[in-house]
Amino acid sequence: MSELINQDSLEYLVKSIDKMVLLLQDNPHQHQVENVKALKFSSENLLVIVNDILDFSKIEAGKIEFEEVKFSLKELVNNIRIVFLPKAESNNISLDLEIDDNIPDLLIGDPTITYQIITNLVSNSVKFTKKGFIKISISLNAFIANFISVNVSIEDTGIGIDQAKINNIFEVFTKADSSTNRKFSGTGLGLTITKKLLELQGSEIKVSSEVGKGTKLFFRLNFKKYNKDEKLNTKNSEPELQIENEGLKDMKVLLVEDNKINTMIALQFLKKWSIITDTAENGLIAVEKVKQNDYDLILMDLQMPEMNGYEATIKIREMADEKYKEIIIIALTASATNEIKGKAYESGMNDFITKPFKPDELEKKLKLYYR
Repeated sequence: MSELINQDSLEYLVKSIDKMVLLLQDNPHQHQVENVKALKFSSENLLVIVNDILDFSKIEAGKIEFEEVKFSLKELVNNIRIVFLPKAESNNISLDLEIDDNIPDLLIGDPTITYQIITNLVSNSVKFTKKGFIKISISLNAFIANFISVNVSIEDTGIGIDQAKINNIFEVFTKADSSTNRKFSGTGLGLTITKKLLELQGSEIKVSSEVGKGTKLFFRLNFKKYNKDEKLNTKNSEPELQIENEGLKDMKVLLVEDNKINTMIALQFLKKWSIITDTAENGLIAVEKVKQNDYDLILMDLQMPEMNGYEATIKIREMADEKYKEIIIIALTASATNEIKGKAYESGMNDFITKPFKPDELEKKLKLYYR
């Protein structure tokens, strides 16, 4: 099934959802509101299903590779809390975060996989908890040679799971019972994916639950200790993440994106990091702005009207001045498949970031290339 899903369909789905959000904010007629909300709900669920199938297919095909890069676990988990806080508050539940001060600020590991694991579990808790609280706890287990072992738990006061069915929740396309299938949307792949990602790292997820009282899921993750003199190996042979200047202040970035929601979200973080940002809504405008200004880096959406990201990148690389061949161009894509990566690199792009934006990943990429 995964081979039937292509980049254009994913981009179209993401943009359709964002346009529905804009429509709802634009004071639609009352009789339109319910229809738009229903379409948005269906599209969001379809996007979850598509992403779950792609993730599961990659794992089953043995195509998952783990990065070794520097990142802040504390910041990553805090970002996850920020993402889910509005939904939790709308359900009148608290979303608490407890992080052990003994955990170092910087670790070596795969932030994207770590983000996905914790996000899957927190998302489940938010979905199945209608009163009480959700608590994310990160504590130090042990320092072992050059590794750090960390305990992670997500506890909630949600619907809980029958003891006889706890093991079933990790099976493919399985939920706790048929009533759960009727009440809550999704593929049932989230926990399966999480379990497999943990097993690939030599870890195991455990569950403690009681019907009507809530659930606690917990596991351990091992990270390498951060040593600023150590060279890191990443799955994409990226440039070494040894950054003397930790800040991004005064970096000049051109954000090329036709989706207003994505632009708004990205600008919030770029402003927070004191980055000087210019925007273009399509490749044609981007090419003209590059001619008129000096940028340190370009964030380039792939699918846009007038001129897409591939075409714009080729135009920029063909310009006479040598600086246009050296400027960093990072692709913005809803699906970073090997086919899309190959096409992006072939057009002259240096790297890619998947959408929707994950703040820690975006910041990491910017620091990677800002000298």
